[in-house]
Amino acid sequence: MVVSKKNFTILAERYTLSPRQREIARLLLSGTIRHYELAEAMGMSHGNLAKHLLRMSNKMHCRGRAEILWRFCHDALTLNN
Repeated sequence: MVVSKKNFTILAERYTLSPRQREIARLLLSGTIRHYELAEAMGMSHGNLAKHLLRMSNKMHCRGRAEILWRFCHDALTLNN
């Protein structure tokens, strides 16, 4: 994972991510980017995954999963400084 577990926990709490949203964020950080891979890994439908990603985007003020990933990496770096 690109972000340490400690920083991940801090950021997930900062953004008030639900447990399922945290799982999705972990998968994104581990390199699972494709929608169908995320849905399969989470055991949910594509539509349900899309709703989770939309809610995460809204909470994190992002426009999609790539920006969610960028935000976690960027904010983790700022925590370390």
